[in-house]
Amino acid sequence: MLPLRSTWRLSFRLARSPLYRCAQTSCLSRNYSVREFFNTLPSQKEVKSDGDGPIQQSTPLEHPSTNVQDQEEGKHSLAESSSPIERGVIGNALKSNHSINSRPQLTYRPLAAKAKVGDRPSKQNNPDYVTIRGVHLPKVLLRDACKCAKCVDSSSTQKNFQTTDIPINIEIRNLMYKNGNVVVTWNNDVPGFDSDHVSTYPLKSLTSYRRSSSLVHDHSRGFVPQFWDATKIKRRLEFMSFEDYMTSDRHLYHALKNLDIHGLILIRGVPDSEKSVEDLAGRMGNIRDTLYGRTWDVKSVPDAKNVAYTSQFLGLHMDLLYMANPPGFQFLHCLKSTAKGGASLFADSYRVLHGEDNIPQVPIAYHYKNAGEYYYYVHPLVELDHLGKIHAVNYSPPFQANYMLPQTANPADVNQGLEFLRKFAKGADDPKNVLEYRLQEGECVIFNNRRLLHGRKQFDALGGERWLKGTYVDADVMASRRRVLRETFESDDISPKLVFEDLVLPTRRSIHHSTLDNVSTIDGEESAPAMEGNGEAIKGLPKENSVELPTEEGGYVRYGNTESIQEKKQD
Repeated sequence: MLPLRSTWRLSFRLARSPLYRCAQTSCLSRNYSVREFFNTLPSQKEVKSDGDGPIQQSTPLEHPSTNVQDQEEGKHSLAESSSPIERGVIGNALKSNHSINSRPQLTYRPLAAKAKVGDRPSKQNNPDYVTIRGVHLPKVLLRDACKCAKCVDSSSTQKNFQTTDIPINIEIRNLMYKNGNVVVTWNNDVPGFDSDHVSTYPLKSLTSYRRSSSLVHDHSRGFVPQFWDATKIKRRLEFMSFEDYMTSDRHLYHALKNLDIHGLILIRGVPDSEKSVEDLAGRMGNIRDTLYGRTWDVKSVPDAKNVAYTSQFLGLHMDLLYMANPPGFQFLHCLKSTAKGGASLFADSYRVLHGEDNIPQVPIAYHYKNAGEYYYYVHPLVELDHLGKIHAVNYSPPFQANYMLPQTANPADVNQGLEFLRKFAKGADDPKNVLEYRLQEGECVIFNNRRLLHGRKQFDALGGERWLKGTYVDADVMASRRRVLRETFESDDISPKLVFEDLVLPTRRSIHHSTLDNVSTIDGEESAPAMEGNGEAIKGLPKENSVELPTEEGGYVRYGNTESIQEKKQD
């Protein structure tokens, strides 16, 4: 029997171990104890090979099956799902009665039958999985990832087979390490592939899943955003010379990375030409052609067809929300700036949403009906991605349709939606959150139109001239360019040039963002972001709600179920 002090030390080390933390997260999302979690782990030992040669795989335990009652329970509604993400805010929106833009109604079911705690299968003892250096991968998806000349056309780089062609009972005949690669041969391979078919995977692409080169990395997301208020962005806002941006891929990658993190960057020394904005946008990729053309002028004109083409105050908003796919990034090149007033305004919607523990998904209708055009689309205020993280924000009061709601909704939902909209508007207009910057001639601002709100102060059109040339680039175009450059410059960085350098303390060091995508170094101190399971950051929510919001330091906080957290702490 261990002495009391030794027992306490053992318990303390166990509580700090990654496995225990993983167990806490799993239990939090599935409402059962950590002790029960460890009881479900397999008892067999995994045989690993640290060098070249074949891997001896352990004999998998019998795959538990769920009974008929459990399978019937698996047909429960989304709100009763066992996973917080399945029953999260995005699910709460999709299961609503709103028929947005006449799309067919979606019905979501759990991916698998709901099993009891004792019947939960794990990846370690699942015959459909293979373990490579501690990473558990489905055999079907490992086979699907093969990029040999038989599987992927060398010219078009497109697959020569479909995922559904892979037999569900495909087996690994031999798996070995060779020259830093994992080499696999198969039994019961895809029809049409001979027994001599060999799949070769770089080992680091399978085990370093956080790196952009990883086959199992989520490439749909870029760098982790850092939200900001007016004070913080003045210490972080960077500028780059036109020459560096246009001629150096290293500098271009840094600019795109900055747009991911802060959503805003300034280019200086732009030539005095109406074509310059096309050159800037073209460095990212194809320009988005809209009803306003490839490029457009922002200046006061008689009988303006858009409020932007006047000299009056323009409140914070986002562009083209009356379209199904609003442009991701906007470029505004200042050609003339002699008029009094007209400072540009920017606010970070992520900062406004920070700490919100319940985001209603009442749809808002936007339209543009003028000059022989009639655009109309309905967006929720906040769009979430497949991980429950913020994908985009939609807020544009000047272009709201006459009747904001596309159909008569539940009065309680309407009241809740309007209350939250008022709260969001108040936060967005708070001077503490608004950056005011007067663009100078030869400067071009680039910003994320799906994250940042922008506006303009009133200016005197009679006492001078204010002329901006603008264009758009889609978010997918920018992301593609960033991914390509990241393969070359991932570990490279440049010293930032700050717009408000006089406001930064001399002791401040540059902000370096780790290539791990979830760790930031700010002022020389490394800080891990608050992730799911951080009790101090989690707010109380209804059980069906779960959402991740970006943090100021870079990273995400999952706001989840308080009752589950309390259960976790008791264990």
